[in-house]
Amino acid sequence: VLGLLALAVPAPGADEFEDRPASAVVVDGRPLFTVTAPVGKGVTAEQRALLIAQRIEEAASDPALGGPVVTAVGEADGTTLHAGKHLIMIIRPSDAASLGISVERYVEIVTPILVRTISDYRRERGGLSLARSSGSAALIVTGVAVLLLVYSRLYRRVRIRILVGTRRRLEEV
Repeated sequence: VLGLLALAVPAPGADEFEDRPASAVVVDGRPLFTVTAPVGKGVTAEQRALLIAQRIEEAASDPALGGPVVTAVGEADGTTLHAGKHLIMIIRPSDAASLGISVERYVEIVTPILVRTISDYRRERGGLSLARSSGSAALIVTGVAVLLLVYSRLYRRVRIRILVGTRRRLEEV
C-alpha cells in the first residue's frame, strides 16, 4: 500500500515539504499510509499517526456507523476525511508532498485504504470471529488441562516405581 503512494504523480510545490519526517499509520499491526507532522502545530508525525489510528478504531467500533463510507471534504488547510460523523484525519499538503504526489491523489489512494481497514477491523471483531476465537481458546485450555492430568498421573506412577525399586534394593543390602 505504501508503495502505491510512491508511484503516483508528483505534486507541484513538493520541494517545500521534502525533508519533513513521516510516520506510518498502523492499525492492528498493519501499516496503512504515512503522514507528516503538521507545520507549526507542535505535534510530531508519530503522535499524529497514533491519533489517526485511534480515530480509525473508534469509527470502526461505532455501531451507529453504517457501512464504512469515507467522505472527503476540501478545507482551506487540506482535505478532511470522515467516516460517518467521525473525523478520521486532515490530509495536509505536506503529507502528499512528502511522497511527491498531489493532495487529490493522496485522497484517492487513502480513502479506499480507510474503507477496507474499517471493514476488516469490524469483521475481525464481529460475533462469529469472536466466537471462533473463544472456541479455539477453550479447546486449547482443555487440551492443556488433559495433558497436565496425563503428565501428573504418569509422574506418580514413575515415582512409585522408582521408590519401590529403591526400597527393594535397600532391603537386599
